[in-house]
Amino acid sequence: MGPVASLSDLRAGRRRQLWLILLVLAVGLPAAYWFAKTRPRLYEAVAVIQIEPPEVAETATGAAPPAPAANSQLDLIQQGIMARDAIAALVERLDLFPEAASMTERVALARGAIAITKLVDPAQAWRPEVQPTGLAIAVRLGDPDQAARLANAVVDGIVEEAAARARDRARSTLDFLLAEEARVQAAIAEVEGEIADFRATHLASLPEGLTAQRERLTLS
Repeated sequence: MGPVASLSDLRAGRRRQLWLILLVLAVGLPAAYWFAKTRPRLYEAVAVIQIEPPEVAETATGAAPPAPAANSQLDLIQQGIMARDAIAALVERLDLFPEAASMTERVALARGAIAITKLVDPAQAWRPEVQPTGLAIAVRLGDPDQAARLANAVVDGIVEEAAARARDRARSTLDFLLAEEARVQAAIAEVEGEIADFRATHLASLPEGLTAQRERLTLS
């Protein structure tokens, strides 16, 4: 086929190649339809958790346990959620992959269906210390209802795990502050006792003792 110089040449060329176009359509369309029909259906459910930074910065010093960074906290939470026992509990509760031969296989299939991605502000992504602003939990399964239930269950687990860790940190901080309060009160009581002992021992040398002695001398 030579160069197309006009619309008539284009139409002539299309007429000459019409048999090839029809052959491709006759073979390609049924083949594409058959391929699409034989592929397993896959549905994706996505849930997003927004992460808000603390409004009050932690300023406690001393022996109080420092709070880990958001990235570290998310890594620990994700490890806990994706642990075998946690995934096995979800598989049992949601009755996932009943056709699998063993619980190990069911856990592996569930892990493969779950993808957890940290959401980061694109404008700040280049910074090494950038903190994520959210989590995206994507679940892909052949059943849309099961995909949605599993995604919601993972979100609930992450929220519960984060709340439990926050309670543990608050409890540790409270225990540290109570211990510090008791230590400071004991130190104050000790100093007050030393002051009282010093005053009792050196009362005559203190200003109020000198005043009393002058009054006695004046009366005498």
